[in-house]
Amino acid sequence: MCCIVIVTGVVINEITIVSGRGVFAVRKFDSHSLLLEYRGIMTFDEPSGPDTYIYEFVYQGKQTW
Repeated sequence: MCCIVIVTGVVINEITIVSGRGVFAVRKFDSHSLLLEYRGIMTFDEPSGPDTYIYEFVYQGKQTW
């Protein structure tokens, strides 16, 4: 399977076996459009462990997981 469409214009796609999956926009969106809502715990400490799933992004200039 190449990808999973989660909302119109956004897909989940396998990056590599090591990296796992990623969320990608497959069309242009207007600036400041809400594409997805993240529900989880934000931490500024780098996560570790084999069963750790992370959503990595920059928030207020800081690397966030």
